[in-house]
Amino acid sequence: MLRLKLVGQDSWQEEDTGDPLGRLVVLVREFETFDNDVGETVTSVLRACGGLCRAALVSDQIVYPSLVLPPRVSSLVLTPDLLRPHPNIHHLLSGARHVLLLPDGARCSSSAQLRDLVHLLEGGDAQVVTVGVGGTPLTCHRYTLQVAAWTLTVAPAPQSVACDAVSGRAALLLHAKDLLNLTHPMARPLPLSIGVQGAARGWKLSRIPPNTSIWEDGTPPCCLEGLRATARHIFQVLKGCRAQWWLEGGTLLGTVHSGDIIPWDYDVDIGIYAADVERCPAIKAARWQTLEDGEGFVWQRAPDGNFFQVHL
Repeated sequence: MLRLKLVGQDSWQEEDTGDPLGRLVVLVREFETFDNDVGETVTSVLRACGGLCRAALVSDQIVYPSLVLPPRVSSLVLTPDLLRPHPNIHHLLSGARHVLLLPDGARCSSSAQLRDLVHLLEGGDAQVVTVGVGGTPLTCHRYTLQVAAWTLTVAPAPQSVACDAVSGRAALLLHAKDLLNLTHPMARPLPLSIGVQGAARGWKLSRIPPNTSIWEDGTPPCCLEGLRATARHIFQVLKGCRAQWWLEGGTLLGTVHSGDIIPWDYDVDIGIYAADVERCPAIKAARWQTLEDGEGFVWQRAPDGNFFQVHL
C-alpha cells in the first residue's frame, strides 16, 4: 500500500481567470478513514468545474489505508507531530474566494450547479448557502445560543428558508474569509459546528429547496443491495455463534426511520461485545489475518480502531 502523499499548497497560487470557479476550493472533511469514497468524490467535482476549481482533503491524522487522489488534490492533516508542523488552514485556502464543504460520496454533475451556488451566495444576505445531497430534504433549525449560560436551544423550523443550521447530508458554500474567521473552522460535524459558531456571530444559512438543484449521491443501487446481502450474512454468522449484536450509527437511524439502509450510506454499523469475539471463528481468526469464508465474504480487522470489516 502507498501512504497518502502530502502535496504542497504553493502550487495553488493561480491567476484569477474571472470565472468564479477559479477561486473556489472544495474541501472534503466528513469521511471515514477505513471506508470512504473520497477519490471519486473529488474527481467528480474537478471534472464538473472543468479543472478551474481546486480540491483538498482535510483529516485529523494521516489517512491509512492510503487514498488514490487526483494530482490537483491537496491534503491537510490537522494533528501536528514531530516531523509535521502545526497545520495552516490559511495557507491551504490562499487565494480562494469561496469554499464548498462537500460530504463524502457526493457527486456534482455540472459546472452550472457550482455556479448557481456561488451566485446565490453572492446575491443573497446569508453567510452560508446549503443544498441537500442525495435527494434527501434538509431540515432547517433555529439556534438560540447563550454563551454565558453554556446553553444551546435547538428548534425545528420546517417552513423556513433562512436557517441557523440544517440537519441531513448537505453541501455548504461560504466565503473563504468567513470560514477562516471561525474559531474552529474544521470541527466535526461541520453542519453543526458551523451552525453553532455562526449563531454566535449572527449568521444566517440559506437552504435551497430540493427541486432547485440536484446533487447526486455516490452509492448506486447495486452497492446498496451488496450492503444488504453482507449485513444478512453477518447476522446469520453472529446468530450461528450465539453472539449478541445490535445496530449502531447511521444504520440504526436508517432502520428506525425507514426500516432499511440510508440510501446514501456506504457501510453497515454493527456492534458486538468483545467477549463474544471468542465465540465466532470468523471474527476470532480475522484478528490476525484476512480470510475469505465459504460464501465469498472477506473478514479482516480494520487498520485503526477496534473494528472488523466484512466485504462481499
